[in-house]
Amino acid sequence: MRKAHKKLLLEIFDSLHEAHREIKKLMTRGSHEEALALMAQCQDAAVDIGTTIDDLEGDGTSAVKYLEKYCEALYQVHEGIIADMTGNKAFSFLEEKLNNAEKSLKNDIKVKLEILFMPYKSSMWDSLESIWREASADPDCDAYVVPIPYYDRNPDHSFGDFHYEGREFPKDVPVIHYENYDLEERRPDIIYIHNPYDGENLVTSVDPRFYSGELKKHTDMLVYVPYFVWKPFDPQNAEEVKTRIPFCTPPSVRNLDRVVTLTDYMRDLHVKAFISRFGGDLLTRKEAEKKFIVAGSPKIDKMLSLTAENTGVPEEWLKLTENKKVVFYNTSLSGLLNSPEQYLSKLQMVINFFKERSDCVLLWRPHPLMESTIHSMTPALMNGYMNIKNRFIADQSGIFDDTPDTLKAIYLSDMIYGDISSVCTQFEQLGLPVLYQDISGNDRSALEEWIEASPKKHTERPGADYISNGAKIHRMIKSQVIGG
Repeated sequence: MRKAHKKLLLEIFDSLHEAHREIKKLMTRGSHEEALALMAQCQDAAVDIGTTIDDLEGDGTSAVKYLEKYCEALYQVHEGIIADMTGNKAFSFLEEKLNNAEKSLKNDIKVKLEILFMPYKSSMWDSLESIWREASADPDCDAYVVPIPYYDRNPDHSFGDFHYEGREFPKDVPVIHYENYDLEERRPDIIYIHNPYDGENLVTSVDPRFYSGELKKHTDMLVYVPYFVWKPFDPQNAEEVKTRIPFCTPPSVRNLDRVVTLTDYMRDLHVKAFISRFGGDLLTRKEAEKKFIVAGSPKIDKMLSLTAENTGVPEEWLKLTENKKVVFYNTSLSGLLNSPEQYLSKLQMVINFFKERSDCVLLWRPHPLMESTIHSMTPALMNGYMNIKNRFIADQSGIFDDTPDTLKAIYLSDMIYGDISSVCTQFEQLGLPVLYQDISGNDRSALEEWIEASPKKHTERPGADYISNGAKIHRMIKSQVIGG
């Protein structure tokens, strides 16, 4: 039974207890006709509860059998009033029967949660996937995946091209079209999202129908799981902490019931940022302490689960990289926007460097919003970027990865080079070599030394006792919803 249904039925039980107290008063002062009329209403309410339970749980539940005994008790009290039964005796008798039915509803009928996952980009599904898998396997939950549409932003920040990526999710993920899931009617117990920016992202925007304020109208537990993994940093470094603060309080943060963080000190940073932005009063502090939780990242779970089979690495990639080191070239939006023209020069330099080497292969995977960002923020550079990209693809000396997710690239790569991003943090979490590029200088020598010193990877798969971050998140949120 859904939590909302159970809550509603228990509220009717509360009304019945109140009615019993009123019946007792009416009988004590001799208002028998009014007491009888109120008992008739109690009987109707009990029948409605029983019908609802039958509809939701099927016939034969203990709760309905106890409700039937309660209805018999109402009849006996009805007859007792005629025979001068006292109000106290009637009250005790009805309460005993009603309590049995109420306890059975609470204890014998389990709550079944409806959990809704609302990703927008298929390439970011790994930030939610292990939670969904855990919820799908939980007999106490019904889990649904409803990808939501989004728009690119034009240079004037108006909505541009419309995108819906529901067809790009893994085949074993059953997807429901957003038009076929009625949020208002279904009112899921939990909603998970990985885009917290509402209308304030200058590159893309999810459809406004799915901004956090709209989602919050239809659930009591809206959870944000970051689509990125933060690079570890020194919490004593004031400058570095300062750069992280904006990510701690995204536009949707007041609408979010929970925000998942990676470590204790990252949670502490989120709490401090929230209090700094919204005030230090007691209510704000309590909200912050409750809102931010530590449970790791599902993206790490995904990396640990990768195989050649489940990633579907193309055969031509395997042939090109055979007996060679594979370097994941990670190019980010921040790197581009900080120094656009210099960045394009760096791209060409790196491509030329790897083209000269026979011992390794460059696997270039730009940020999935790279072209949208150039179009929106630096449109004058679009031709230059596209020329570099198209020449690299035509040359066939490396791999250009524009597949829906990072999984193939992560599985195939031995190391990662490029801009700071959550993908680099994922490599660090697995103990794989990471080197950050210097946009403003020539890091050729450092790159050569790093490649020479870095071996091909050998990643151990987790053992049977491994508890995934997705499992931790699911169990924590489920417990809080049921317990709350």
